[in-house]
Amino acid sequence: MHDSFALWIRSFLPAPLNASPKEWLRAALGVAIVMPLVFCSGYMLVGSSLTLQIMGPAGASAVLVFVASSSPFAQPWAVLVGNLLAALIGISLGMSGLPSIASLALAACLSLLCLFYLRCLHPPSIALALVAAVGSPELHQLGYALVGPVLFYSALLVAVALVYNNLTGHPYPKPRLSRENSHHTRDLPPGERMSFTHDDVDRA
Repeated sequence: MHDSFALWIRSFLPAPLNASPKEWLRAALGVAIVMPLVFCSGYMLVGSSLTLQIMGPAGASAVLVFVASSSPFAQPWAVLVGNLLAALIGISLGMSGLPSIASLALAACLSLLCLFYLRCLHPPSIALALVAAVGSPELHQLGYALVGPVLFYSALLVAVALVYNNLTGHPYPKPRLSRENSHHTRDLPPGERMSFTHDDVDRA
C-alpha cells in the first residue's frame, strides 16, 4: 500500500527531459525570432491593442512548432487550418449575442470537434477561439476581418518554422512514412501477416 502511494505521488513529478541544453537554446531562439515578426505584422494590420489580444495563442503555437516540431499538433495543416476554423467559430459566437459563458463553452466544444474531424488538432487554436468569442468590444467590432491577421501570423509561423527547423536539423513538416513501408521491410504490414485471407479459408 505504501509503495503504491509513493508511486502515485511520484507520478506528479516531472519526467526527465530528453532534450539537451543545446536543444533548449535552439527552440528558444526560434521562438525569439518569430514572435517579434508576428507582433509587427499584426501591428501593421490591425494595430497594437488588437494584436496583443491574440499574442497568447500565437505564442503557444510558436512553442509547439519549435519545441515539438514532430508532433501532429505542430504540423502546417494543424496550425493553418486549426487557427482558421477556430477564428471563424470564435468570431461567429462573439457576434451571436450569447452570454459570455455560453460563448466560451460553445467555442471550445465546437472548435475541438471541428479540429478532430478535419485532423487539424492544434491546442492553441482552442485558446484563439475563446479569445475571439469573448474578446474586447473592439475585437468584436473587427468581426470576420480578424481572420486576415490570424491567417497571416499562422502562415508566418509556418514559414519561419520551415526555414529555421530544417536549417537546424529538425525536418519540418515531419516526413510521413508510406503505408507500404511503415515498418521498414518488404514484408506485409503485421496486421496483414497475422490475419486470415480468403485463400486460407478455402484451403481449410
